[in-house]
Formats: sequence, structure tokens, C-alpha cells
Amino acid sequence: MKNYDLDPLELGYKSNKEVRLSAINSIFIENFRTLKNREIPLGKNITLITGKNGTMKSSILGLIAHPFSSPNNAKDIFGLPLKTSMSDVFRLSLEKDEILYRYYLNATTIKGEKISEVIRVYPRLTETDQRHRVTVGKDNKKGRGNFLLNTSYTNFLRLFPIINTEASEVDLNSTMSSDTEEFITSGYLNIMQREAFRVITPVSDSKKSAGKNTIGPKDALYDFNSISSGEDSLGYILCKMAAFQDNKVDDGALEGIFCIDEIEAGLHPIAQENLFDFLLNWSIANKIQVVATTHSLYLIQHALSKQKKLKLDDSITINMISTAFVDNDNYIIRTNPSYGIAYKELTLKEPEDLNNLSKVNIICEDKKAETLIRRVLKKKEINQSLEYITALKDNQAGNSYQSLNALIKNGPKLFSNSIVIYDPDVDSKAIPKKSVSTLQIPSFCVNQNLCIELSIVQAINDLDGSSPFFKKNNKEKAVFLNEFSKYNLFTKIGNLSARDTQSAKKWAQSDKKFNTYITWFVNNTNLFNTFRRNLMECINQKRKALSLPEFDI
Repeated sequence: MKNYDLDPLELGYKSNKEVRLSAINSIFIENFRTLKNREIPLGKNITLITGKNGTMKSSILGLIAHPFSSPNNAKDIFGLPLKTSMSDVFRLSLEKDEILYRYYLNATTIKGEKISEVIRVYPRLTETDQRHRVTVGKDNKKGRGNFLLNTSYTNFLRLFPIINTEASEVDLNSTMSSDTEEFITSGYLNIMQREAFRVITPVSDSKKSAGKNTIGPKDALYDFNSISSGEDSLGYILCKMAAFQDNKVDDGALEGIFCIDEIEAGLHPIAQENLFDFLLNWSIANKIQVVATTHSLYLIQHALSKQKKLKLDDSITINMISTAFVDNDNYIIRTNPSYGIAYKELTLKEPEDLNNLSKVNIICEDKKAETLIRRVLKKKEINQSLEYITALKDNQAGNSYQSLNALIKNGPKLFSNSIVIYDPDVDSKAIPKKSVSTLQIPSFCVNQNLCIELSIVQAINDLDGSSPFFKKNNKEKAVFLNEFSKYNLFTKIGNLSARDTQSAKKWAQSDKKFNTYITWFVNNTNLFNTFRRNLMECINQKRKALSLPEFDI
């Protein structure tokens, strides 16, 4: 089975080499080892492939990158070709890989044509030749064969310890232009903020099988001998990226495919995020598709978040190779899974376990504020991910805004995983804005800074007697007004102030249905839309720092 009906020759091309591609859309694996009838979609710019160990992630990179030859004999600054063979990625066994494998390359041409070309992998056993052949095309007819496209596969050899090589600085003035040098330097600065790499030098050990080819700092406090594995790995990646740029065909078509195994290797979380963003921008600017494998939940979370925020469904694709509920290791390909599904697949734990260990704190003034915030957020899943703190001391019934301000002033670091939410009656000028995440609950009464209880009193009074609110609570308006009179509130309605706070709190405490009044007003007004959006943005920011999935806003 394949996605599109025609291969290039059936469309009228004389040779696959004539085809200019705009995008590789997917590969469809009819049969390769344990995978059968599985499709791996590719993003227009970046594809992440994730899954447990031994799920053939690296092999899939080899299948994607193999059926191409360089259109212009492109090489990187070290003289290495931009060409990928399966043998660069994995080894086929004459004993175990003894049957015909077939998969399809599904692509779109610059003319908008949808093509599907089969790639055959099979053992060739003769007296003089015992090896596997990889043939592009359903037969050996003239015109079949590789498409023209620059490719590169970056594997773990980039992480081979430099101490175990004979690497040294090399003079590549003839192959490394000033533009290339500037690009590599900008990569180190943008991804790692490494000032030491403002001046760089190529480093190579090409005589060894490990083939150490990277970048070292020059005129810095340390040289290539002391670079970290992350700096070493990034140097290799940046050199390949520069090679794609230096060898562009510039005919409006896809310029290349860059495959990276274990993209996060050697990089701390923020560097992983920065590398992803750097690659995304580079891919868009240079028309090069990036395909990478990863085990990093942090990176998966970032990619899903980027996809959602920028609405880049066709630009960024995440494929998870799932081992759940499969027969004979014919793994399922889950495209763009939720973070929760990815977390469960890679950790064998429920995402709720992580939520329970790492909750975002919501610090508010009292239980009424907690109730209102819960009603605003609505979803049980969101509220269960939060720890509500309404009393910082055991002997207190709540938190005054003065005590919250004092604590923020003296210990802002204590609030790194917290959001402080003030009542609507607090003067906005008294709320700290910079050191911690703070928000203020809006009042039910526009332009009136009243506490929650007083604003409910005013809001009930402002309703028409026929409002559904009264029918919902089986209590007519006159009954409410009578109760307000008992607490010396009715005569002050329209001119309520902080002096009436205690009276309103006593009335609220006497009415067991007060929380339902909060719920009704939250659900029947637009006053809290902006507050909810701002609160959700704060929650997601905190969750991201904890490597937790973000909620939909």
C-alpha cells in the first residue's frame, strides 16, 4: 500500500533525477523487520521521532535519508559528502534480514504532484557478492534510482570523547568562509550563550574511524581539548547545517534532509529548547527538512507547545513509536500525541503521578477566593494539578494582603513555583508586579474595588427581579434584600466600602449557598475571561518549568 498512485516515471519523468521536490510527506513501511504497514508522517520543517530503546528510531532515519544523491557533489568544510547510506545508520544481517523489505517515499514535487516511489531492500547472494542491495524503484528500468537531494545523518560518533582521539586544530581557510564562521558562532551564542566561541577554529581527527570533526574556541580561556560533550556535539551539528547552506541549489525546491540521532545528547534543557528553535528557523529560511530522534520529555513538551502556539501542525510533527498493545513488535506510530501519552509511553507511569509530585501553588487570601478561582478554572483536571494555600500559618483563617506583600519582599525565591492572587478590594498599586507571579481577582461590580462578599451583595442587588439567578436558587430578590438589611447592608448598597466588609462576610458565612452564588456569577458574566486567560498562562509557565504538560487555554 502507498499514499499516492503514481511514481515519477508514470507521471512522465524520464528519470528520478529530474524530479524536484518541495517536501517529503512521509514514508510508508510495507515491510521492514518487525514493522508492517506503518506510516511515519514528516513535518514540513521539523519531525521528532520518540519511543523506548530498541524501537528502530535510528533505522527509520536511515530509511528516510537513503534514497538520495547530492545534486552538486556537496561537501562540508571537512570534505565529507552530504550523502547518507543505510550502512551509515545500521547494519543489515545476511542471517536475520533474509527477506525482501519494501517501503515507499511519499513526496510532493514543486509542480504540486503527489508521487510515491518504492524502495526495495533485499539480500544479494552470489559466489562473489554477498551483501544487501537497496534499490529505488519497483523495477530496474532505466530512470529509476536515487532522487537528487543533499542529506546528512548525524549519529553518536559526534559524541566520541575527544580525549580518545588524535584531534587537532586544522586550517580550513580554503573551505570555511567568513559567512560559515559567522553562522557557527551565532549558533553557539544563540543556543548555549557561549562567549568563548566568538572566535572559532575547526578541529578534526579524520584519520581515525571515529572521524572527530567539530569546532573549538580560539583565543579563549580554554581550547578544544576542554570542550564539553554538548559543545562538541553542537559543533558537529552546526558544521553540517553550514554545509547545507553553502551548497544550496536555489531553484525553489526542497534543499535537503538533515537527520540527527538523539538530538538532545549532551545538552541541558534550555539548550535543547534553543537548538530546536534554531533548527526550526533555519529550516524555514533554507527549505531543509529536519528529522531527529529524542528521548527528552522536555523537548517533546516544547515541540508540542510550539506547534500549538504557532499553529504549525504541518510544520512540526512528533511521531511516537508505541510498544503498547502490539503484536510481534509491529509498533504503532502515534502522530502528535499528547504530552500525557508520551510521558506514559517513555516512563511507564501515569502523568497524574507527576502532577501529584509537582503541583503549582495558588496562594490566595481565603477560602472564598479559592472557591472563586476554582469556579473560574472550571476543569477538574486543572484544579487537581494545583495546591491551594489560603493560610500560610496554621492559626490563621486567611492571608492578609499585607502579610503576602511582606513575605514576597523578604523571600521572593519561595514563590518560584507559586502564583499569588489578591482579592479585588486590594489597591492595585500595592501589589508587587516584578519579583513574583501575581494576579488580582476582578470584582463582580465594574469599577468598584470591593471584596468578594461585598461585590456579590452589590451584584445581587443590581439584578432584575426576574433574573434566572433567583429561580436557580429558589429565592426571590426581596428575600436577599431583607437579609442584607439584617446585616446593615441594604441601606448602603450603591455606596458600599471597606467599612462594610465584616458585615458582608458575616452574611456570606450565614448562607450555606454562598458558593453557588459565586458559581452563578462566574458562569454568567464575561468579567473573568481576561483573568482566566492570564491565570492559565501563569500556570502553564510554572508547569513548563516543572517539565509538565501545558493546559489548553
